[in-house]
Amino acid sequence: MKYLLFLICICMINITVEAQFYERYSNEINRILIENNLKKDNMIAQDFNVAGMFFYNRRSWYEAEIMFYTAIDLDNSHILASYNLACVLSIRLNNSSPRFPYLSEEFFDESAPFAQLYHTVRLDPNRGIRARNDPDFDNIRNIDSRLFNAVTLPEDQRERFLYEVIYIDLEYAPGIGLFDLIFADIEHINDENRWHRINAWQSPLLKDMNLYYSDENEWFPRWIRNEEMIGKRFRLVIIDQPGYAEGLGGTHIILTNKVFSITEIN
Repeated sequence: MKYLLFLICICMINITVEAQFYERYSNEINRILIENNLKKDNMIAQDFNVAGMFFYNRRSWYEAEIMFYTAIDLDNSHILASYNLACVLSIRLNNSSPRFPYLSEEFFDESAPFAQLYHTVRLDPNRGIRARNDPDFDNIRNIDSRLFNAVTLPEDQRERFLYEVIYIDLEYAPGIGLFDLIFADIEHINDENRWHRINAWQSPLLKDMNLYYSDENEWFPRWIRNEEMIGKRFRLVIIDQPGYAEGLGGTHIILTNKVFSITEIN
């Protein structure tokens, strides 16, 4: 009975898709249709994932997106639905969709497919391997290849950037609880564009380098740079790392740095 109801609902949505073939979607109508006819107590995440693939195969991206979102809403660890949603979000960045040219007129957050793919890879690292050869991700691969590599590649396979630097400062953000260690390229100490700001919380390797210490005598402990280490030279190897950033519209995935190795140069 459940699958008969499901088939009927898919047919109803398909009629709506065909009726709007040459027109802009009415997103509100589609959401009401789904909420009233599909999201029943006896429907499970896999049902909506199957429905999403039905629309995906018909290149009905908006309906596919809603189906995959609904599947994830029911089961946030559903790997297939998560991966499929990332595919659709990437495809929707395409401004030359032959069937739905109006997509180029819509505001669409470019970080959304990166964030969804990152979530998927954290659920199943093998999905990162598959994504690297999946043409559905061509759009985000072209937008930011380094971020795409950081999301899909294991740390030991990411490109490494080697620098010889001087430790020059510690920058603390009161109230936020974050601080950056600032290193400068040896030949460009006075050029802020050549400084490397390394977030200490994201770089466990820095904890034992004696570059800073904590003042425990105050109500709110503050981080203080170790003056004896200022001017010391280091060989710094950095890799790209996905990171979270809060902004308009919620949390975004951005490209950050992670210290892969650091050694003092005598």
